Amino acid sequence: MPDFTVAIFAANNFSNPQNPGFLPSEDAAYMSDLVNGDQMTWLGGGESALITITDPVDSTFNEAQSNQTLQSGVTFDGITYSAGQVVTPTYVIIFSGSDGNTYTLTSFNFSGNTNNEIPDGAFWEGSMPPAGTVLTVTNEINPAFGTSRDYNDFVTCFCTGTLIETLSGPKPIEALKLTDHIRCENGEYTKVRMIPNRHVSANELSKNPKLRPVKITAGALGCGLPIHDTWVSRQHRMYVSSPICKRMFGTDVALVAAIKLTELPGIYIDEEIEEVTYWQLVLSQHEVIFANSAPSESFLLGENAFKALTPEARQEISSIFQT
Repeated sequence: MPDFTVAIFAANNFSNPQNPGFLPSEDAAYMSDLVNGDQMTWLGGGESALITITDPVDSTFNEAQSNQTLQSGVTFDGITYSAGQVVTPTYVIIFSGSDGNTYTLTSFNFSGNTNNEIPDGAFWEGSMPPAGTVLTVTNEINPAFGTSRDYNDFVTCFCTGTLIETLSGPKPIEALKLTDHIRCENGEYTKVRMIPNRHVSANELSKNPKLRPVKITAGALGCGLPIHDTWVSRQHRMYVSSPICKRMFGTDVALVAAIKLTELPGIYIDEEIEEVTYWQLVLSQHEVIFANSAPSESFLLGENAFKALTPEARQEISSIFQT
């Protein structure tokens, strides 16, 4: 029975000129009421939470299924939902960001499959945009059956052993504590908020190949970076700046998902690794940090996310990461 954890966001994280204060509505075609070319802006910093979805059937988030449920209760956007509450996707929007990157947003309801609803929230599949990014609609997907969403695409993580630059020097990500301050690309340091992790066994890797990490060999990003072989989840983004970046993505610098970097020499899906533990480094805002000395992205949750966790989850985090 797969369990998948995602960060969810309320409408107050977005500016939606078509319907201010709300996410786009679902239309009769199971898409949003936006059309290609319409724009929203990602603000960030609003209501957010971490939820774990239990799916007894498969590893896809499917609008046609009603057996995807909350593992634990959560309070989100002023409403409390109990463990066992059904969670169902409504629509998926593909955006072109003003920063030159592509982003995928999946909306959902805390209910079974219904039509013409305003979603309760949304989450980013893989990477999320920096605050202030203008998002232009380029495509939409109905998340049902053959186009249902693969939970494995939601993961954006570092793997055990990755050295993260901190105020007291580089530390393995698994050794970080909530008292550590992480070095950011802007020269400032920011405190660790959470470091959730998930171990993926050999059996699970064999059943779900998309959980295999991308290996970035030392020096593959240019300028000697990263300084050590680095493993990250497929959707984790690395900060790339080189002539190759200009040729591949049309910009001098970009945050690029690791899976897209596999076109480059020395970067590939690791088919030999037997098991892996993924770690999410959660900071107060989206930052570019340093992993094995290579610029990379952190994970973002809003100010209310920790409060929205169950008491059991908060206690678990506090007991694991002693402060």
